[in-house]
Amino acid sequence: MPPDHLDVVDAKGGEWIVEIHQATGRPSINGKDGKAADGGITYLLLDTRKHFRGDLRQNADGTFSNLATGETYTLAD
Repeated sequence: MPPDHLDVVDAKGGEWIVEIHQATGRPSINGKDGKAADGGITYLLLDTRKHFRGDLRQNADGTFSNLATGETYTLAD
């Protein structure tokens, strides 16, 4: 099953893609190998050419935060 994608924007209005992966099998407790500790879902930040740019976490308000930089991304309109 291919991953789902969401269109998001950063604070400057730049366009990005969030790729959502639902791991198959049991989730890993250390978040490695595409299996996240939160039940097997990982979020990846991609540029518009679909090149990997970082790992994300989903916040309670539905936004996404870059784990390395803390930058926040919101869903595109």
